[in-house]
Amino acid sequence: MSKKTSIVLVHPPVSFEERYGDSKCFTGHIHPPQGLCHLAAVFPQERYQVSIVDAQALFMGVEDTVREIIRKDPDYVGIMTFTISMSTVARLHDMLLTALPGVTIILGGPHINACPEETFARYPQFKIAVMNEGEETFPELISVLEHGGDISVVKGIIMSDGDGAAVRTDARPLIRDLDVLPRPRWDLLPFLPDHYRPSTMTYRKLPAVAVVTSRGCPHGCVFCDRSVFGRKWRAHGSGTVLQWIEYLTKSFGIRDINFQDDHFMVDKVRLSEICEGICRNHPELIWSTIGRADAVDQKSARLMKKAGCWQIAFGIESGSQRILDVLKKDETIEQVESAVQIIKENGMTVKGLFMAGCPTETIETLQETELFIKKLKLDYVSMSAFTPTPNTEIFTHWKEYGDWDGATPDDWNKLNLWEPVFIPHGLSKEYLKQFIKRAPVTK
Repeated sequence: MSKKTSIVLVHPPVSFEERYGDSKCFTGHIHPPQGLCHLAAVFPQERYQVSIVDAQALFMGVEDTVREIIRKDPDYVGIMTFTISMSTVARLHDMLLTALPGVTIILGGPHINACPEETFARYPQFKIAVMNEGEETFPELISVLEHGGDISVVKGIIMSDGDGAAVRTDARPLIRDLDVLPRPRWDLLPFLPDHYRPSTMTYRKLPAVAVVTSRGCPHGCVFCDRSVFGRKWRAHGSGTVLQWIEYLTKSFGIRDINFQDDHFMVDKVRLSEICEGICRNHPELIWSTIGRADAVDQKSARLMKKAGCWQIAFGIESGSQRILDVLKKDETIEQVESAVQIIKENGMTVKGLFMAGCPTETIETLQETELFIKKLKLDYVSMSAFTPTPNTEIFTHWKEYGDWDGATPDDWNKLNLWEPVFIPHGLSKEYLKQFIKRAPVTK
């Protein structure tokens, strides 16, 4: 029998310093790399031996990660990229090529999509990367490579031309029907109950896990990068989501799910079907999610509570309407107040997600935010530092709004969203640090 092609997918190491800088605001969360689980699932098991090395879940450094990959004797290695860990990814890449000179390394993920040409220019040793979604592109690329074909015919990749420049092939359309994808291979990760959980403010029971059931965002917030999944909202159907819940509860004993979708509540029919299915088949399950204030209504809130939802997190960002308008949130302070009131009236807790140091931020707008948090009587507050990141609208206009302190736009490993490095005109880094530190949390 011929040897199966070995593919190792890597969730690369991220140090505490890379993730949080000097902010000391460790949230305690470790989320499964669901994108890698989706990718692993599309390869036929009779032909491919696919494994996942999650260095973050196992708290592995680069050396340990390389040893684990070598142990699996791969033909191909796929590495997920994040802006804050690109120097680590480059080191991992180089060590793997030294140890396994015959291996083909393929990059993918958020960062390589956000600034592919710049990344290839900075790291000329990189040769191939998958753009946007990988479930169709990656298997086709592997097949062409296995047969010695011309990879330039593969849609949706970027590759080195050998002279220090990067060349993109034709773009591949996004997957229209996500339900054609097989169930994510969560079974290839380190055992879910032992190694993964949402942040300390986002679960009540263990084992708990974070899950994403939709892709894309139709809104135009200036701080968001939509390069991987685009601006069109696409979702797995309610039947698929309920099948995932059945699998996670039966296979891993999951008792609490945090739905990490940007828009879990946007499709009210889908939301209703999911809630009714949970009530019918999993009455003991509890769950939480993220939502937009303009998607909240009494009927949905009552049904969510009945189905076990205990918390909704809102990306409120600021208590100043002027700042919300600058951010292009397309929401009003009044909508936020109404949504929080509805959720609380229906017996659920509310987590507010805020950013300090937004474009045009002043001491006065920060004070508005502080007063707004207290007025809302939020149960939990997460306060991060506004940071322009590659391929966002604000990244191309940051000079209009502030300066960098302790980093530059090119210091990718310092753009962690927790340590203030972008300082709006008229504010100081120390003031922002102290503001974030004292963010009020009401109970």
